[in-house]
Amino acid sequence: GIGQIISFAFLWYAVGAEPSMLAVVVGATLMGASSGLAVPTLASQTLRGVPADQHALGSSLNSMAQRIGATFGTALAIAYISSQVGRDALRHTLVAGGVAIAVTLPLARWAGRVHEDR
Repeated sequence: GIGQIISFAFLWYAVGAEPSMLAVVVGATLMGASSGLAVPTLASQTLRGVPADQHALGSSLNSMAQRIGATFGTALAIAYISSQVGRDALRHTLVAGGVAIAVTLPLARWAGRVHEDR
C-alpha cells in the first residue's frame, strides 16, 4: 500500500508534458518492488487460520481471486482512462489506483480484525 502510494506520487510529479523514459522506468521499478514485497505477505496472511491439509485449496482460491481482481481492475482502468491521452491518462490511472488502495486498505484491516476475533 504505502510503496504503491510513494511510486504513484513519484510518477505524478516526475512525468511532465514530455515524459522521460528514466522517470517511467524509476516509477515502474518502485511500483514493482513494492508489489513484490507486498504480495508474498498478503498471500501468507490469506492462509492464516486455514488448516494445514487445506492450504492448497486456500492458496488456489487466493490466486484465483487475485487474477479475477486484476482482470476486472485492468478492464475498469482502461475504460476509465480511454478518453485521455499522455500525461492526463497517467494521472487518471494514478488516481484510480490511489482510490483502490484507499478503499482496500481499511477493508483488509477490518477483515484482519474480524479474523483475529474468532
